[in-house]
Amino acid sequence: MKKHLGNRKKKSAASLMEFLQKQGWLSFSGRKYSTKISFGNSSGIHFMDDLLCFVLDRDGDDEFELVALLRQLASDKLKIRTRDFAQDKQLSVVRISVRDQKSRWGSCSDRGTISLNWRLLLIRPALQDYIILHELAHLTEMNHSGTFWLLLESYDIQARKHDREVTKISREIMSLGR
Repeated sequence: MKKHLGNRKKKSAASLMEFLQKQGWLSFSGRKYSTKISFGNSSGIHFMDDLLCFVLDRDGDDEFELVALLRQLASDKLKIRTRDFAQDKQLSVVRISVRDQKSRWGSCSDRGTISLNWRLLLIRPALQDYIILHELAHLTEMNHSGTFWLLLESYDIQARKHDREVTKISREIMSLGR
């Protein structure tokens, strides 16, 4: 999925905190959750119904702490979503990792390992699911052939539309948290 970044020009990355405050939500488990950022004596994430509260240490590096909290949340939630989809599609995933890729939303190895970018939390649930399903389709077809796209479209009827949408947002989202 490297093609989604196009030609990246070096520019100053936007603040992840500013992005989250403006957007006001994260997504996982097929839903959007409103977000609130506050400051306290230690970092953490608290769930209150449909609200995710991020508490950052007053004396810490806000961006660093926010990235660390998002990576932790992504590791928990994206692995569950991927396993659920794999089970539904009767696919065997050997391992799932959540990483800080610079140029990819995800990848699939020929050994059955799915790697996902923590920034998937920053995009709409339908696009997040598309990327997870895209990587799961690679467990069967390790290429982007016509057969691959037919399989992916059987998982996500709007796969090509979602692919175009991901292409449009990739540059901005991939620059966050750097």
